Amino acid sequence: MLEVGRFSLTPFLRQTPTVLPEASIAHAAQTMRYSGMDRLPVVDRGGHLVGAIAAADLAALLQPSGDDKRTDPVSAWMRAANTLRSTADVSEARAALAGAQAPVLFVVDRGGHYLGAITVADLLAPDGNPPRPGPVGGMATPWGVYLTASGIQAGTGNLSLVAGGVVIGLLLAMAHAVSGVVSWIVQRFTQVPALTLWEAPQPTGFSNITVVWLALRALEVVAFLFLLRAATLSRFHAGEHQVVHAMERGEPLVEEVVARMERVHPRCGTNVMAAGLIFSAVMQVVSVLRLRWLDAGDGAILGAVAAFVGWRGLGAWLQQHFTTSPPASRHIRAAIKAGLELEQKYLSQPPRRPSFGRRLWCMGFAQTFVGIMIGGGAGLYVVDLAFQRFL
Repeated sequence: MLEVGRFSLTPFLRQTPTVLPEASIAHAAQTMRYSGMDRLPVVDRGGHLVGAIAAADLAALLQPSGDDKRTDPVSAWMRAANTLRSTADVSEARAALAGAQAPVLFVVDRGGHYLGAITVADLLAPDGNPPRPGPVGGMATPWGVYLTASGIQAGTGNLSLVAGGVVIGLLLAMAHAVSGVVSWIVQRFTQVPALTLWEAPQPTGFSNITVVWLALRALEVVAFLFLLRAATLSRFHAGEHQVVHAMERGEPLVEEVVARMERVHPRCGTNVMAAGLIFSAVMQVVSVLRLRWLDAGDGAILGAVAAFVGWRGLGAWLQQHFTTSPPASRHIRAAIKAGLELEQKYLSQPPRRPSFGRRLWCMGFAQTFVGIMIGGGAGLYVVDLAFQRFL
């Protein structure tokens, strides 16, 4: 048996369909038929276990009668459920199943929320592939890969997430500086006031000046993308995507397998960035050009439509060419280390239902945002100071 299984129920827990108390018996029977379970948990809309419905109790409905009881609510036929706390270990589960007439235990947390079921077959079957946490999220940091699932954190920690945000903030400041240097060169050798436009807010009306202003904004985005691809962060980002793909497909976490996984992942935050780029680009162009038949409101609508249509395609393209780059062996090994740690923590901890706040914290966005504010703020201050002193 798995060593972790001596203490945790997680490797043996199966996810089963649930039914609501107000659901019909016909719906419950259909759910049993397609799930292969002859006993289902009944939960309220808050996810609390309130009882169980068993096929054996419904056998009486096979007898012909004047009334069709299949429209009865499940609450009229459910019974008390055999429950087990998520903090119990496998020995307690074995003892409970050995002495119970029902071949299934429904596992609940301290608040009574339903987490899953354990059957006799789950405890008797030889161990195969233990369950993996899912869905898995993650981030690249300067020191390795951070992964999270089910309220669990693995790999590099919270400080590394802040450090990753600092790097992104500094890269944004460097991109701003690149745009400023190009503006200074253009203004120095031509009649175009590019440096003035670089520091100016969005101009009104369409003119050559407007085109230059838009080009400088676009240059900052392009410079940031090239800087990001050159950074080590993009290689750890690729390794993170590859190990997540391997975990979600049930592949072994070994370097030769993980290295074959693709670098593009549909849940990457780059897709959100792509949506923001499309929306802001369309809205700014419409707003700046001031087309006769379009106003700012129309620009926002067009930007939202364009973002909805193109965010996934642009996001995948940005991942492939800019936000990830081919990882070296050490980047893949770092990702595998985080993946193995996440699996071990998932299997060794009792089943649980993490709070919304815990899930939000584990996503890592808050820590990364703090880092971006620190790195970006400091970087922009240095850039502005340098331009005031030397240009």
